[in-house]
Amino acid sequence: MSVIELIALLLVLTACFGWINQRFFHLPDTVGVLVMGLAASILLLLLELAVPEVTLYDDLTQVVQQIDFQQTVLEGMLAFLLFAGALHVDFVALRKREWVVGSMATLGVLISTGLIGTGLWALSNLLGQSIPFVVGHGVWCFDQPDRSSGRSRDAESHQSP
Repeated sequence: MSVIELIALLLVLTACFGWINQRFFHLPDTVGVLVMGLAASILLLLLELAVPEVTLYDDLTQVVQQIDFQQTVLEGMLAFLLFAGALHVDFVALRKREWVVGSMATLGVLISTGLIGTGLWALSNLLGQSIPFVVGHGVWCFDQPDRSSGRSRDAESHQSP
């Protein structure tokens, strides 16, 4: 089975699962497709256990190993996934919660920046390449360089002997 055949098979199965969900189960679309995909996977595993001559796992493993997932996701699918996600945004509800969403996003960025910065500082100290956590009146990455030498104004005071 080639990669194109695998993609076509997955698209057909997704469409069939979506139709079955809409017709019989009435679950939310993503939940219905997920549940049916899980059920289909379990059925295929049971089929392989019941009939040892069937080697679905080995065949699919060979096909999946041929796919470069980083390139496939980042360069092929990411734009479509973001577009599909944006289609489902309720802008009226988002507008009602703009302060909550904005403050949570800002807080998340601040926490992430603090964790990554602290982790980088701690890791650099463990590796013997200490960098200052705070320089002068600000954080080291925002410290203004001295125009004459191109170095940070406080760099001389933080050099190791």
